[in-house]
Amino acid sequence: MDVEQGRRQPLAPGHGAQPDGHGAWSLRARRLIEETHALCDSWLEAPLRACLLDAEHKLFGQAEQARNHLDQQVHMSVRQRLQSHRDMLEQRFFAEVAKRFERIGIQPEETAPLTLSLLDDGEDDERAALEQSGVRSEARHAPALFELSFRFGALASLPPMEGEDLPLGAQALSRCFLEALRDWELPVRHRLLLLDAFDHMVVRHLASLYETVNQHLAGEGILPHLHAYRVARPGDARGLRSPAAAIPGSLPAGIGGPQVELGEHMLDMLRELLSLQRAAAPPPAPMGQALSDEQLQHLLAALQLPLAQAAQQVAAEGQALRLREQLLALLNAGTEHSTPKLSLSPRQDDTVQLVALLFEQMAGGMQRGSHAQRMLGEWEVPLLRMALADRDVFDQREHPARRLLAAMSEAAHDWLDGGDADVDRSLATKLAQLAERAQREPPSAALYASLLTDIEHHLSLLSRKAQATERRQVEAMQGRERLEHARHHAAELMAERFRAAPPRGLVRTLLERAWSDVLALTLLRNGEESDTFAARLRITDQLLGLAPIDDRNSLLDDIQTGLQQIGMQAEEAAQVARRLLGNGDETAADDGLTATGVAMKLKQHQRLGEHQATEAATPPEAAKAAVPLDDEERRMHAHVLTLPFGTWFDFLDDAGQVARTQKLAWYSTVSGRCLFVTRRGSRGDELALEQLARQLVQGHIREAVAPRENLFDRALRALMENLRPGAAHAGGRQ
Repeated sequence: MDVEQGRRQPLAPGHGAQPDGHGAWSLRARRLIEETHALCDSWLEAPLRACLLDAEHKLFGQAEQARNHLDQQVHMSVRQRLQSHRDMLEQRFFAEVAKRFERIGIQPEETAPLTLSLLDDGEDDERAALEQSGVRSEARHAPALFELSFRFGALASLPPMEGEDLPLGAQALSRCFLEALRDWELPVRHRLLLLDAFDHMVVRHLASLYETVNQHLAGEGILPHLHAYRVARPGDARGLRSPAAAIPGSLPAGIGGPQVELGEHMLDMLRELLSLQRAAAPPPAPMGQALSDEQLQHLLAALQLPLAQAAQQVAAEGQALRLREQLLALLNAGTEHSTPKLSLSPRQDDTVQLVALLFEQMAGGMQRGSHAQRMLGEWEVPLLRMALADRDVFDQREHPARRLLAAMSEAAHDWLDGGDADVDRSLATKLAQLAERAQREPPSAALYASLLTDIEHHLSLLSRKAQATERRQVEAMQGRERLEHARHHAAELMAERFRAAPPRGLVRTLLERAWSDVLALTLLRNGEESDTFAARLRITDQLLGLAPIDDRNSLLDDIQTGLQQIGMQAEEAAQVARRLLGNGDETAADDGLTATGVAMKLKQHQRLGEHQATEAATPPEAAKAAVPLDDEERRMHAHVLTLPFGTWFDFLDDAGQVARTQKLAWYSTVSGRCLFVTRRGSRGDELALEQLARQLVQGHIREAVAPRENLFDRALRALMENLRPGAAHAGGRQ
């Protein structure tokens, strides 16, 4: 079936349908089914596009968290295919939906008898995902699905349609989506990921489609008086239909307990709490004619700048409920006294006040004057417009607008207010661009999904840069540790030979300050079991007289080569080599350089690794030599050794406030050092493990605990807690 421009072409009653079968539609039934199909296609376009954007975002996130480059390549390849073939996928999906409508009224073919066979794991997972999606949708949209099943059954002269027989059901639409993916031969995990995105962005939002189709069919006379009622069960206080008006002084069902659970119907609960809180106050005088949703959206877009300034002023004063008065004042500015005043509908009024209270909660948890708080002020009006256009902002935890606001607030807090000396200008510019776009374009879930993808892509670039910088810092620390271990081992080997053949005067100084560095560097580069290191040890024995010298000139060349590898100039290396092979008691060599001159040159020469040793802020040896750890500090030290790299810590100032937050990037049980890095991956504090344990016990450092919920959810939960006592108190006075 051609669907490029023919999604809404008249549907055939099914291939091979007989006039006297259930596939034969009457003219009226055919018209209504075609109209319903057109409504379905029109509604599905935007959610399907948002679904594909959400899937791209999830694939990119999985690629960022992949454990190896092969998995990352697979995720990015699927994401690229999804971007390239998005239009084709949409066409195939709508073609599959059209097939479902074509088969309304056709009896399914008899299935083959069941046989015992092994199921593929992928098929089993897909079947389970489809069943779970269908069960959740039936529980969520039970009244509308009940009416749809009877009305579609009446159209096809069949019993009520359920499950995959109902073209608009969750299982049928999800099956259409999977069939559209069939030719791609995707891995099972990616098919399940796409199915999950379809469930979040399409299936969970089907309520408005069901309501529209039911109203259309009822208006055309298809069971116009059908209504869904639920038989009350023991212990079940809620029915399928909307509850009647609440008794004054009573709390809505589900919010009387001690724990507030975020989920569906949050907007209804919040509005009920607001109405109970206002019950004791006298009703406000009517302002005039209420605005429609479209009129209010146009006026909010026109009043974006002054309303944003008013919102920031109201938030600064801590009087969020004044935002309604500010909005009404702006809406009626310039109107004559004789002209009827503009007003808000009850739903609009409640939404305005709830958004203002919500932003007041979010701003209260931020540092005054911070980048995060200023950024938050730019988004109050755009989110108000989004909440007025889509109530799911309050009801759905995975709504793109909620995720976007949480991601941007965390980014501003971490990258702009994180305590680092420099502010990431590119991120500040990106946040400003996203805010400007949200203020300019009409609010929609697809817009916020696009904005979310944009900011998370930018944050992933910053994270990658930080990871590369952090990796260099860790590699430098590991190199320092290996160098110190090599120098320590070389010194042990040298001391062992000194005990067997103690050198005299200058020769000892030359061996300790120069040749021991050659041995350490050879250990690092070649290892202790290498032939090169064995040759360097034999040279040491020859210099100490523990082994015979076979070829003096060859030995002299080997010594010069080794000394040049630790940074000596060729001429200086030649002088030191001749001194090592000569008599250390001679006062002058053939080149005129005295023994004192050679000793001075060695003292001036920077030894291997000395420039790195000076970077350590706190030498671990000094920390180890300090007061021994007590029992509690030893337990904390053992706990620190169990922490994984990447654990975040808060460093507190004298007042107990967080001065900086840094990540434990590396520690070593050999050297006793640990390295912290900043959010950008640059070098932070370097401590001894014992010192870190002592600071943790004393409370100067603490582990940073990531919040379980994002900023929006925490603020919404706090708003519920704050409104609930007030609502109960107001109800008690009735």
